[in-house]
Amino acid sequence: MLKKKIFDVDFYVNHEYMQGIFAADNKEQIESLIHVKYGGNPKNIYIRNAKEVSIEQSALLMDKWKYKEINI
Repeated sequence: MLKKKIFDVDFYVNHEYMQGIFAADNKEQIESLIHVKYGGNPKNIYIRNAKEVSIEQSALLMDKWKYKEINI
């Protein structure tokens, strides 16, 4: 099994603020994953904050974001 770190990431892609959870080794891999998922020009990706979190914290964050989307 690969040993990737889990990151809680705040980022801008194509001038739009987003949040996400990514499993990667470093910031370059996170940028690559963002580019694959959201497309656009790689120069338009800006990572504002990337902090390492546990699996439990990542699950809680994703549940919180899902709940926010449902109640908008």
